[in-house]
Amino acid sequence: MNLKPKNQKHELLRNSIIEELTGYFKEVKDFETDKIVFRSVYKKRLQVYKDNLTKQISTNSFNRLINYFAIGNEVVPEKIDPVLVEVKPKNDTGDLFRLATSFWSVPPSSGYGRRIRFILMDRYNGKLIGIFALGDPVIAQKIRDQWIGWNTTQRFQNISSIMDGYVVGSVPPYNTLLGGKLIVASIASKEVSNIFDRKYKEVDSEYKTQKLVNTESTSLGKPSGGLSLVTISSALGRSSIYNRINLSGILRLHRTGDVNNPNIRGYSAGWGHFHISDELYKKMTDFLKLIKSDEISKSKYGHGSNYKMRILKDVFTALDLDINNLRHKIQRELFIMPLSENFRNYLANKEDKLIKNPSSLKVISEKSLERWILPRAKRIKEQNLPDYKNWSQEDLLKAFTWHGIKNLQMR
Repeated sequence: MNLKPKNQKHELLRNSIIEELTGYFKEVKDFETDKIVFRSVYKKRLQVYKDNLTKQISTNSFNRLINYFAIGNEVVPEKIDPVLVEVKPKNDTGDLFRLATSFWSVPPSSGYGRRIRFILMDRYNGKLIGIFALGDPVIAQKIRDQWIGWNTTQRFQNISSIMDGYVVGSVPPYNTLLGGKLIVASIASKEVSNIFDRKYKEVDSEYKTQKLVNTESTSLGKPSGGLSLVTISSALGRSSIYNRINLSGILRLHRTGDVNNPNIRGYSAGWGHFHISDELYKKMTDFLKLIKSDEISKSKYGHGSNYKMRILKDVFTALDLDINNLRHKIQRELFIMPLSENFRNYLANKEDKLIKNPSSLKVISEKSLERWILPRAKRIKEQNLPDYKNWSQEDLLKAFTWHGIKNLQMR
């Protein structure tokens, strides 16, 4: 399809796209732009996200759930005792998960396809440590696919055994104690693998796409061997939370870049729809409806890669816009956490079964406290670092002013 603007409405949309992109690229001049600039660009989008959360979470729910967030004097590092809770869509766990995401400096993704969300609670004080969510990975990801070493047919046959950690992080004051590393490590727990198996192990993952043509695959298969690995991407370039995630004999988070090979950097190329506002995106979908584009109806999982990107590419093609302007220049570092010994052979169809022996959350938590949290607490005390104990009730309430504090009773 190559429909150039036929009337004034089409030309107005084209001009609106050019104006918005020109403003964005003027602010973000090159691929090495500082994180502060990107966070500034995100600021408006983050406010829209929080406005939507205000509509989704009632005042009564908010007033109840804020009590699950700790203040500094409620956290005792040596007594932290994580409990994994799967988020259910129609109870408090869903709202608590959403409230936690408001601490992010970047609006979180809503995920894609299959999705499992988790909250990690501290049994000792009943407070929230952090959250993570696993969803379907993108079908083609150059740096991931090179790192795994599989071919196209193998990828289509086995990608259903992979998930992507699209939301990962801890909340204050646990984040000051490197709680984010505990959250990442929890992904490798036996409990997470068991929940994945229960939900998806025997579920065929159909995917209606031209990419399956000329391969031996008719679908993306079923993950009968279980969860083989999880990918995680940083939000903005390098991220300290993912540095040195390694518990000997239990788990390791791998960088996909190669320090000895500058051609293998381990970063995405910076393509996406971040720099397209929701308002402009709505105009684009209205435009595709007007010209009766087939793509507008293909919004479900199984119809192809990222729906929003397909919409944008369709519009850019129709309005004769340069597709390279969908490169927003925010490069994200990709990490991979294998969850089996033989994941590469399994994904390349060299072995039929995954060799898995995941550790329990209890074991991972104990090792995480030894490796990160307790040493961090000691350094805070000895080196006058930012102290988790300083996170006060006033700080907590200030973090949630976007919701509006009404008739609040803190326990």
